[in-house]
Amino acid sequence: MRFVIMTIYKMTKRIAKIGCLFLLSGWLSSCITNGQLIKQAYKPKGLITGINTLNGTYKNQTDSANGINLWAALRYCKTFKNDTLKIPRNAVVHLEYDGKRYLQAKLFDGSKLLDTLVIKARSKHGYLLLKRHLFLVPIPFIFYYYHEAKTIVYFDKTDYLSLSVARSQFIWILMAGGVDQKFNCSYQVVK
Repeated sequence: MRFVIMTIYKMTKRIAKIGCLFLLSGWLSSCITNGQLIKQAYKPKGLITGINTLNGTYKNQTDSANGINLWAALRYCKTFKNDTLKIPRNAVVHLEYDGKRYLQAKLFDGSKLLDTLVIKARSKHGYLLLKRHLFLVPIPFIFYYYHEAKTIVYFDKTDYLSLSVARSQFIWILMAGGVDQKFNCSYQVVK
């Protein structure tokens, strides 16, 4: 009987150690910080403090050569799955920030609503920090997959809506490999 109890105790202790590794791996894996994105971004012209500054309609296409469209950048904050929606070239994105916790984005083709997203966000030091999207699969010593996306929103000196985006992906199965992307995109206000 004593042998059975000791065996169960040892197994429980090992399971607890592996559980701690799972919890710590998510905390230690965050490679993208708000400070990195703010250093990469241009200095904001005005503060994003509430409804009057951010709410509006913006072109979906960017003027940047290496950037992506606004809808794709915002959708990536919510999910890593590919978007199957066919987005027309002249589509616009209407943004509404409630001033506290949520940024709502609506994709329009003319007057037709194509899709809607609601993203958690908070305002800090003139930037709107969108909630990071993290996908983590740690299986200690066997497999490790990490995928993170982080975005900040601000207005640049030309009154364009700007996004500073960072993405990081890492995988380890006997060998390791990863990709890091950081870029800025600007979008015009539609009047």
